[in-house]
Amino acid sequence: PHRRDNWDKLQIILQPVGGLFTALAIALLGIFSS
Repeated sequence: PHRRDNWDKLQIILQPVGGLFTALAIALLGIFSS
């Protein structure tokens, strides 16, 4: 149960970070492809 709790915290932390990285990757792709 303790390990599961850590995974839940990690997911909560990583969700917005993952969205930020996705937006950053799309922005970089747009810059490099043009």
